[in-house]
Amino acid sequence: MSEKGSRTGTPKGSLKGSKAGTPRSSKANTPKGSKSNTPLPDQPADPAAGASNGTADPEQVNGTAGEVEPPLVTENGGAAEDTAPQQEAEENQEPEEFKPRVSDMIKSRAAVANANEESDIWTEAHNEIIQKFIDDPAFKLIIAFQDPRLGFVVDQIVPPHPPEQMVYFIKADNVKDGVTFENFFKVVQYGSVKSMHIESLLRVMMGIYAPIFFENTSWPDSIKNDFSAQLHRFLATLTDTRWKMEGKTVLYIPTEGTKIPAEEAAKNKDLVQRLETAMIHWARQIKEVLNTQDAFEMAETSGPLDEIEFWKNRCQDLSGISSQLDKPGVKKIELVLETAKSSYVAPFRKLASQIKEGSRQAESNLKFLLVLKDPCYELADAKPSQIPAMIPKILNLIRMIWVNSEFYKTRERLTGILKKLSNEIIRRCCREINLEKIFDGYVQSGMKSLNECIECCESWKEIYNKTAKLHHKFSQMGWVLDKSSIFAQVDAFVQRCKDLLEVCQAQIHFARREEGEKTDMPHFAGQKGPEIMRGLLEIETTFEKNLANLRHVKKTILDVKATSWHDDYNRFRAGVKDLEVMMQNVISSAFETITTVEAGVELLDIFMHLSGREAIKRTIDKKTVDVYAMFNEELNAVKKELTQKSIPQSPSHPRFAGQALWARQLKRRIERSMGSLDRAFFLPIIGSGKEVMTQYQQLCMALDEYIRKTFHEWTLTIEKLHLLKEVVRGLSGDHACL
Repeated sequence: MSEKGSRTGTPKGSLKGSKAGTPRSSKANTPKGSKSNTPLPDQPADPAAGASNGTADPEQVNGTAGEVEPPLVTENGGAAEDTAPQQEAEENQEPEEFKPRVSDMIKSRAAVANANEESDIWTEAHNEIIQKFIDDPAFKLIIAFQDPRLGFVVDQIVPPHPPEQMVYFIKADNVKDGVTFENFFKVVQYGSVKSMHIESLLRVMMGIYAPIFFENTSWPDSIKNDFSAQLHRFLATLTDTRWKMEGKTVLYIPTEGTKIPAEEAAKNKDLVQRLETAMIHWARQIKEVLNTQDAFEMAETSGPLDEIEFWKNRCQDLSGISSQLDKPGVKKIELVLETAKSSYVAPFRKLASQIKEGSRQAESNLKFLLVLKDPCYELADAKPSQIPAMIPKILNLIRMIWVNSEFYKTRERLTGILKKLSNEIIRRCCREINLEKIFDGYVQSGMKSLNECIECCESWKEIYNKTAKLHHKFSQMGWVLDKSSIFAQVDAFVQRCKDLLEVCQAQIHFARREEGEKTDMPHFAGQKGPEIMRGLLEIETTFEKNLANLRHVKKTILDVKATSWHDDYNRFRAGVKDLEVMMQNVISSAFETITTVEAGVELLDIFMHLSGREAIKRTIDKKTVDVYAMFNEELNAVKKELTQKSIPQSPSHPRFAGQALWARQLKRRIERSMGSLDRAFFLPIIGSGKEVMTQYQQLCMALDEYIRKTFHEWTLTIEKLHLLKEVVRGLSGDHACL
């Protein structure tokens, strides 16, 4: 900055050339949020380089709110104390008409894409928020950004979603008389960040602010030491957070004190304390990385591909940390603390050795696990019906790892990889089950998918048991894995599938659903027909309510870790049991008006699909016995008519022919009822039914015998009539001869 430059870093002549007293396009001074511009912690950031990358403009640096400001620096690096009064005097001499309004200064710095002071996007609501920020001491923050749905937005809160670019204005706490042109750059800090906010903040801090603060020599030691300690702590946390977003562990390496000899740095107790704080943070990061292995092994939903990816990332992470530990900055800090006889050096070196050993183990485990990659990718795309054919190959590869791996052959890790295989099988089955369609009434296709998933899980257990027996028989290393742990979630998932099968069957039984459509309501004759219809409709309405309650918690159905499903399903089953009682009452009411075997069989046919439920099956069995008893009564009635002495006969019928016709009508009467029973293949087999069938056969034989007997009697009368006619004819001939 030249001696005649303005206090804000703007050349003297530029103030008159711009209404806001700022560069004409502030958009060029906004940060560019590219990852490549982010300085790594181990590379000292050059302030000039940071500025050249557009991380902040001079006004942003000098306009930082707060009591502590970095000193202004001249082109020669000296303090600008002598030029400040002259600049202040020049600004005070500026004519009033050339002073821009504060609102215009804010608008000119809101460098959001497609937003500037000349455009028509500034609304009255925006102006009110800006004016409130200027006048109200309690109004500390305004944010400007472009929203894809709402357009240009000016608000006092940070948006929950990351916009492409965001401009912020922060007001200091000690502003009582509002923001003016004279105090704008003293009390307002502003800037812009891209969508990667953490990365942008780290870039600005490492590229601009940190070098300015650490290279400053004008502050008192007490203030500088305290501020430097806090800044180191903040930068360490910020660096850790930024790289964790990409799954990496990066150590923040302070550059303070690295340019002086270790002996001299070790004598500075405040510097040693700050470097110890950095080493403590490194130790915490390393312990966290070492502990992530245990945390991942406890994961309940990860699959074998996740295991491979974990060891791949762990190998990269540990190798990255190992290479960072060999960097000159880390070695220099370690040397300074060792010279200062710090007690933190020995534990840190122990952790560093664990990192190197862990890196070697990770490389070995990754090498063996990569043989599972292709089969597990095939498994991840397979349908449940295809999975059983893939399991033997995967199990054999796991056995190969077990026998040959140096670090992955422990009981815990092998049990863990098999548990993850179970998780992957469960995940594939879950993708095959469409809960939405099941609750919409597509019960046949849903039941097919559920049965396939159950069969797949049962096949997995059978193949595991067979492989375990073969391994135990022929391998020197016994199969000592925890089977209950491997299949705990598989068994729970199979039970969930069976629960869903029960839900599907309940829809068939109580809601008349078949593949998304309802079947027709059966018709019931007689005076109780409407009453029976109302009872069935009431059952359907109640069931739909219970099903809707279950549908609201469908997200927990296939999640075997969600124990709340048991309570929800038990409530559903309790409701279904109540519906079973209601259905039993409807069935009993429907049979009250039945007087014929044919009508009874028709009712049994209507309700027979409910016989899968034990309570309703008992009622149907009872009604089946009643139908057979009704048929037995009919047989007894026919038998009684057959054994009576007088036979009812029409006067228009011949004697013997009338008797035979009467007997045949009795037989057709019982044959009609028997035909209904014969066609009812769905009827359960009961003991009384066999007895009734025997009686029917005996009665038919008796009727047939009666008809044959009647015919025989008729033939005898015919012979007698023939002889009588011959005698009469002979007597008539003799009389004629005389």
